[in-house]
Parts: sequence; C-alpha cells; structure tokens
Amino acid sequence: MLDGEPKLACQTTVEPGEYEIAIPDSAASSANIQIDLSTLEAGLSCASPRYEEVSIELPGAESQPNASNRQRIEPRLPPSIVLGERFFEGVASDALEGSVDLACFDSVARFPVREESGAAYAIAVDIGTTTFAATLIDLSERRLVDCRGRLNAQYAYSEDLVARIAFCHTPELLKEMQELGLKRTLIPLLRGLLKDAGVRSEDVLTTVLSGNSPMIHILLGLDPSGMGGWPFNGVDYAPVPRAASRYRLPGDRLEFIPSRSAYLGGDIISGLAFVDFLNVPEGSLFVDLGTNAEMALKANGKLLCSAAPAGPSFEGGGFPCGVSAIPGAIDHVWEEEGELRFSTIGDEPAIGLCGSGIISFVAAAFRARILRKKGRFARRHKKVETRELIGEMQRVYPLTDDVYLSEDDISNFLQAKAAVFSGIITLCKVAEIDIFDISRFYLAGNFGKHVRIEDMIAIGVVPPLADGKIEVAGNTSLKGAIQAAVDSDAGPRMEAIVDALEFVELNAQPSFQDDFIDALFIPHLKIDFSIGATLC
Repeated sequence: MLDGEPKLACQTTVEPGEYEIAIPDSAASSANIQIDLSTLEAGLSCASPRYEEVSIELPGAESQPNASNRQRIEPRLPPSIVLGERFFEGVASDALEGSVDLACFDSVARFPVREESGAAYAIAVDIGTTTFAATLIDLSERRLVDCRGRLNAQYAYSEDLVARIAFCHTPELLKEMQELGLKRTLIPLLRGLLKDAGVRSEDVLTTVLSGNSPMIHILLGLDPSGMGGWPFNGVDYAPVPRAASRYRLPGDRLEFIPSRSAYLGGDIISGLAFVDFLNVPEGSLFVDLGTNAEMALKANGKLLCSAAPAGPSFEGGGFPCGVSAIPGAIDHVWEEEGELRFSTIGDEPAIGLCGSGIISFVAAAFRARILRKKGRFARRHKKVETRELIGEMQRVYPLTDDVYLSEDDISNFLQAKAAVFSGIITLCKVAEIDIFDISRFYLAGNFGKHVRIEDMIAIGVVPPLADGKIEVAGNTSLKGAIQAAVDSDAGPRMEAIVDALEFVELNAQPSFQDDFIDALFIPHLKIDFSIGATLC
C-alpha cells in the first residue's frame, strides 16, 4: 500500500524517505499444494514401530468389587506398557472386560481400541524456507492418508533466510515472523489436512517437525539472531517435545528432528537418517538442494558436511515467473525445430516455472545454443526479445506471453548452481577423494519425479558421474520425519548422525572461491582437483 492505494513494489519508484509498507494476506499465503503420496511411502519403512496394539484379558467389574478400572487393568499389562494420563477419558467404569485391545504409542497405552474410539494418527512436517509440506499418517495401518504443501508466508517478506534472521532483532519482530510461520502457514495447513481427511485433532498422537535451525527457532519463538553471523550460535539445536496446544496446533505434542549447527539443520539430519548414511558405502555423497544447499560426504572413515547458500532457485523461487510444483507449473523444457517446447504439471495452462522447469529450461536452451556458456542469450535468435522489467530493458526468452526467463534470472540461477557445485568439489578435496570415485550420490530436494538427471549434469549442478550412481531421493526431510513418527529406532539413528558429522567451512578452503567463479559458467570453465582429476 502506498498513500492508501495498493501498488506493486517491483514496479514502484519512490524518493528517499520513510514509508510504511503493508503486505496483504494474498501476497503472503498460498493455496494448498498437492504432493504425490507415492513419492513419500518409503518413509514408512519401520524396524521398531512406535505404535502397536496390545491385547489383554480383563475380568469383569463384578469379579473385583470396589476396584477401579486402573486396579483391574494395570496388573495385566505387559511390563513395558504403562497407562497414559488420558486413557480413561470417556470410558465407563464397567465398560472394559474380556479381550481388550490397547492402542499403545511409545509403550504408553493411549486408549482402548473400540468401534466408537478414534483411530491413531501422526503428522510429519518439512518446515522449509520456501514451502512447508505435511503428511497425515494412519498409525494403526501404517499408511499415508494425505499430503500437501503450502508456500511459507514468510517468503513474501524475504526470500533470504539471513534477512529473516536479521528481521527478528526485537521480540516484537520475532513474534511477527513467528506468526507468519504459524498462523498464516502451519496452522491452516495442518487444520486443512485433518478436516479434509475427517480426522479429529485429539486423534493425532504426535507431530514431527523437520527443518533448518533458523526456521525452527523462529517457529518456536526462540531468538535466531546468533545464527546470523560469527560464531553462528543458536539457542537450542535439539528442542525437547512440547504440547502442540501451546502453539495452537492440532494434536497432542510436537517433536523435532535435531540439528547439527546453524546451517546444518534437522532437514539434512532427517534425510541422512532416512538413507541410513552411517551405513552407506565409503565415497557416498548426499546433497539436499534447497534454499540452503546442505551436503555430506562419507570418505576415509569420516562424515564431512557443509552448507552453501543457494537461495530459492531450486524451488522455483526468486524469479518473476517462478512457482512451486503446482498444476500449471512448467516442469520440462526441450528443443524442437529451433524453439523451446514445454510440458506442465497436470497438463494445465502454463502459469510459471517450478524448480525442475528452470533447470530443464537452462539445459535445453544451452543444448539448442539459445543460451551461451556465460548465461547470455544468443544475439540473433528469433525468439529472444527485449522487455522493460522493473524499469530496465532486459533480454528474455518467452515460453508464453506471460511466462519467461530473463538473463538476470539465468544469472541468479547460475550463482545458486555454482554454490552447490563448488561446495561438492570442496568437500571432495578436503576428504582427498577423486570426484569420479564417488560411489553413490543421493540428490534430495522438492523435485520428486520431475527433475531429470541429464539436465542437472548438462548445466553443471552435479558432476557427470557414471550411470546408476546418482539417485534422486526426493524430499528426504519429509521422508525422515515420517520415519521418525513411525519408527522408534529413527531417533537414536539421528542422534548418532549429529555426533558423527564434522563441519567444513567452505569459505575457509583456499580453492573454494576460484571453483565458485569457474562454476558460474555452463556447465563450468575449468575446475582443477588437487588430487589429480580435472573437469573441463
């Protein structure tokens, strides 16, 4: 709003001075994003279920006059099971006898299983810088009921995580940013998930949250400012479980995936636990492409890890025509008869490009010689045109009248991909491993089935490894959170990973800046490896 009238900030010029800016709800929220459940089912794998139904034989009330239900039940419980504090809510004193099934979660009997009793559910959530994703889990059947995502309302205030940390420099501003994550994003996301599934809030036994350290801090109202600069100290990297009602969220309690440090959050710990990274072969590399690209390398008996600021490019953010992976998002681009063609999610009319669509566009345009090595469009290509964008003339390639990428967009994307690629190179150098000796490359992120490995290799996001070495692992942060909700072994596995990781500061490595500059080209210029291998 400017002088009481709505204005587009990107198209408004103002004189120096003080202004009061209002961001409307419509700009800070989003319709729900549907997510393919089949891409997440692997998270249900479970060695030691947290939920189980235990049967006991219970004599009738008349056999023990003057006894309470508790006095009749407790002597017949297995030694490992205790009664929960709400077990008897809604249960008549003479209602339980004969064969009784107990719904147990974490060895606590929560309620007797009866026709009129509710079912047992859990929720797993990926708290992302750009988007939140949540899935509802039926614990009794160990199946996914529904899953959806929602644009993080904080994104309308800032795409940059560091800027959000800086914003929270007073308790009042921290509260404002917290409300964007809770009231405008997570609460409506979870309530909508339960409402559409016909599930009561009281039937949700736990909600597991996986996210980077600053996002979890802000969500809980903890001061994130220490993570905005050296020495990058947080308040709490392993928050204890707490009542969901404290944050106006549905269900019984909240649990959190532990973080390793300020920029190695619960999201990568969740992913590493999901792929069981402690037990993968030597030479395995894990990269989670998000706003903060986090990576881990297992080599020479060590687990080295680091993080590179990639921005929201890989999630469709940071571009005028960037969107999440929703119906109508361009997800694949190819060259045909000298022009670029495309497909969209759901075969809907194009509304923008999601992360995989941007990757595919750059790859297709480079192959077709529409895009040059420096990220500039060919001078005389018939489709390239000049448009006035934000007061400047820029060269763009329009895929439709309203959907395009400019040379500035390409430049921003190349900075993101250079951060990732140079981070990978640096980890390999520190570990003294040839990049071509990587035995397994787990590529995680919100790509799902849309990303194409050949496109990632063609433009230099990931190294050109042999066929079969690269596995697109999808949203492993959410998969790991699902596993933490259903498997009692997941928690100890995550804690062991946190203890084993050794952090590598990329900027402290002598070759990182040179490698970053070389990676700003498509696919890159020349990157030399101190151990003898060279990419050209």
